[in-house]
Amino acid sequence: MNENTAQQPTLVKPVFLHHEKVMEGLTMIFGSSRNSVKISDPDVLEMLRIIPISPDSISLLSGIMGTGKSTYAQAFTQVFFGKDSLGMIKCDPDKTPHETLYGTDVASETSYNYDSKDKLIGTREMFVFDPQALAFVTKPVKFANEISRSGKSVQDALLGLFQEGEIEYRGKIFKTDRPYIVLLDQNPLHLQGMGARELEPALVDRIDVSISIPTTSIFDDLAIQQNKESETELKPILDYAIMKEVFADVRKVRKPLALKFMTLVMSQSLRVCKYRKDISSPIFIESIDCTRCEYKNDICSAIEAPTGHRHIESILKFAGSRAWLDRREEISLEDIIAVMPFALSHRLKLKSKAYMDSESTYSWIKEKALPFIVKQLNIYQEMLNEYIQTFNGSKNGLLSISMKCGGNLLYQQMVNRLGEQLLTQGNKEMDALERSILDMKEPERAELERVLAGIQDLKITTMVSSLTLKELNDIESQTEMLNRYELEEKVSRDPKGERDKKDLTYQKINPLTKNIKSLIQRHDKIEKVIKQALTNTKFEIQLSETDFMKKVFPKTVKYLDKKDILEFGQNLKNMIAQTIGNVKLQIVRIDDTITLSLESDDRKDLSETRRMLGL
Repeated sequence: MNENTAQQPTLVKPVFLHHEKVMEGLTMIFGSSRNSVKISDPDVLEMLRIIPISPDSISLLSGIMGTGKSTYAQAFTQVFFGKDSLGMIKCDPDKTPHETLYGTDVASETSYNYDSKDKLIGTREMFVFDPQALAFVTKPVKFANEISRSGKSVQDALLGLFQEGEIEYRGKIFKTDRPYIVLLDQNPLHLQGMGARELEPALVDRIDVSISIPTTSIFDDLAIQQNKESETELKPILDYAIMKEVFADVRKVRKPLALKFMTLVMSQSLRVCKYRKDISSPIFIESIDCTRCEYKNDICSAIEAPTGHRHIESILKFAGSRAWLDRREEISLEDIIAVMPFALSHRLKLKSKAYMDSESTYSWIKEKALPFIVKQLNIYQEMLNEYIQTFNGSKNGLLSISMKCGGNLLYQQMVNRLGEQLLTQGNKEMDALERSILDMKEPERAELERVLAGIQDLKITTMVSSLTLKELNDIESQTEMLNRYELEEKVSRDPKGERDKKDLTYQKINPLTKNIKSLIQRHDKIEKVIKQALTNTKFEIQLSETDFMKKVFPKTVKYLDKKDILEFGQNLKNMIAQTIGNVKLQIVRIDDTITLSLESDDRKDLSETRRMLGL
C-alpha cells in the first residue's frame, strides 16, 4: 500500500446501464415461467443472480441430478445473451480435447491433369481437412456439463482457453468472445465412481466461485410442477452486445483501498500460522502438532494447506457485481463477507478433524471461520489506521505497529512492507529536496533558510529523524523476529593513514531499523550541508586585468584603502587584503589575471558586499 500523494486519476462511476432490464430478466429466470429455476437457499440464490453479470468469471455448480444446473445455464443464456450464445460440451472420461473442443470440416477437391496439347488425360480427387473450434470455444457463454468426468488433457486445454482467451489446434488459433461467462457443473455422486475424478488443482484455482445447489424442497418441487403448466416462456430481454455494456459498467464499481486491505487481511487469517510464516511448507505440515499449541482452537489449526492469491481477485470481482445489482457505486464489507465462502470453499484444504463439526468446507468457512474473522475486524481496522497514520508522519503509529508485531503474523507482514515503503517514500522526499537545492545556482541566505525550514515539512523524513535512540532500540527488539542475514561490507579507517580496511560480514540485520537509519543518515547529511552553506560562505571570481580595471576596480575605490588601491593600480603591488564590514576581501594579480575572493561567516553580508561591488 503506497501512501503516494501524487494526483489520482478521476474515477469513472457506474451509471447502472440496463439495470432495470437485468432485474426483469432475473425475475423471469427465478420466477414462474415454464423454464424458471427454483432455489430455496437464499445465499445460493443470490450468487446465481450475480453470475450472469460477472464478466470473465468461472463458476462451478455442484448438485445431484434434477437440481436445475443445466436449466439455469440455458435460462440465463436465453434471457441475457440469446440462445445462440451458448456453447455446451458434455464431458466424458474417454473423450480427448479434439473430440471435446474441435471439429473438422472435410471437403473434396478435384484436380484435372492435361497433356502438352491441353488434352484431359485424367482426374484426381483430394480431401481437405479444415479444423474448426466447437461453439464452447468461441461462444461468450460456456457450459461444461459433468466437468469432473473429463480427462486431464481436456482440463489442461480448458485451462489454456480460460487463461489466454484463445487456443491453438493444428496450427490454427481460435479466440473466444470476451467478456465471457463460464459455467462448470458436476454431480458429487459421480465423484464416487462412474469415471469421475478430482479436478486438476490448476483448474480449481481458476474457478472464481463454487456453489453447491441444494436438493429441492417440497415447495420447490410444487412450484416446478406449477411452472411446467405455465403458458409463459422465457424470452430474450438483452443480447450479447448490450451485455458487454453491462459488463463494462459493472467493472466501474469502486473497490476502495481500505476494503481491499480488509479483504487481504481476512484472507491472511486463513493462510498463516501464529508461529510459522507459511503453513504450506511441507516441513510445517510434518513437524507442527497443532493439538499442543495454545491456539489449537483457532481457525489456523484446522487448515492443512492455504490458498493462493486468486481467490482475492474472485472475491473483489463478485463483490463488485453484488454491489451493482444493489445499485451501489462501491463495494461494502458485507459484499466481501457474502462472497468469501463461495470463493474459498473449493480452494481451501482442511484437516480431517474440521469435518467432525462441519459437513463441508463451505459450512466450515461460514460457521467457524467467518464468525472468528469478523470478531477480528476491529483489530484489522486498527491495523489499517496505524499504517495510514505512519505515512501521515505519526511516530506513534510506527511505534504502535512495532509493539504489536511479536504476537501477530499479520502485523509482521505489515512491518516488513512498511520498512520498504518508508525507505522509498523518504528517499522520494529527499530526492525532491536535493533537486530544489541543485536548481539554485547561487542561492541567497534566505533561500537556504527556507530550504532548511522546509525539511520539517517532509512527513516521513521528519518522523524517522525524531526517533530517539531508545525508541529505535525498542523498535529493533520488538521486531527482532523479522531479522534476516545479509552480506555487508564494513570500512574501517587506518590510523596510520594507509589504505582503509574493508571487511565482509554476514550477520543478522533488522530490515526495518536498517531502512530507518539509512533515512536518518541521509537527512542529517543534507541538513549538515545546508547549515554549512549558511555559516561558512565564500565567493571567488577570476577576470582579465582589463575587465577588472574597467568593471570592478572603480567600485572598489569607495570601500578600500586609497593608498593600497593606488599602488595596486600602478602595479606597485600585486595583492590587496582588506575587509568590507564583516567580509574579508582579497585581490591577487598573477600575470594578466586578477582573482578576487570574498569570505564571510554570514551569507547575508556576503550577498550585500557582492551587490555593492557589482558582482
